[in-house]
Amino acid sequence: MHSRVDTHLTMTKTNLRAELTTGQLGAATGVSADTIRHYEKLNLLKKAIRSGGGYRLYDPSTIPRVQTIRSAVKAGFTLAELSGIFRERDAGGAPCQHVAALAAEKVESLEKQIHDLIELKNWLASTVKAWHKRLEHTPAGTRAGLLDSLREKPSENPDQSPKGRTNEDARSNLRTIFGRRSTGPTNHGMPHARSASKIR
Repeated sequence: MHSRVDTHLTMTKTNLRAELTTGQLGAATGVSADTIRHYEKLNLLKKAIRSGGGYRLYDPSTIPRVQTIRSAVKAGFTLAELSGIFRERDAGGAPCQHVAALAAEKVESLEKQIHDLIELKNWLASTVKAWHKRLEHTPAGTRAGLLDSLREKPSENPDQSPKGRTNEDARSNLRTIFGRRSTGPTNHGMPHARSASKIR
């Protein structure tokens, strides 16, 4: 009797081939079993067959598919985008032009993010410089109100506020950039962890 972690064998008319459980496929590709199931739910992977015990079984050819998904996610592609691309590929199409266009859009988006980060860094550096000056004139043990100063109108001094920027601009960028890190998807495009109930 095979255990869940054993390699399952399925006999066809012409050959004997090894099928991978969800856990084995995840281990071979560096992702969790939940991620594998999520990919299948989004039709990024072909539907797994079921063993006699009801476990999902995947063809070994699924390994490079998962690896491609992982690499594409790291490059900035969303799972929704990849689902459409693979759907076209699996139907015999050639979505290469679409892939290149999406990648070009991501480069443009990254350039804007880099520009915004540089502006944010410059604004924050000038703010820290102003805070140090304020601290020099603040008696020890007295609150200097550094965070409260972020509500103040930006100075006309270009050394303290980059041209065209306001404190609200910077705060908005902080919320956008750092908020994205805390609320975005995790685990190779997976949503935040679900309940720990076992799913076959």
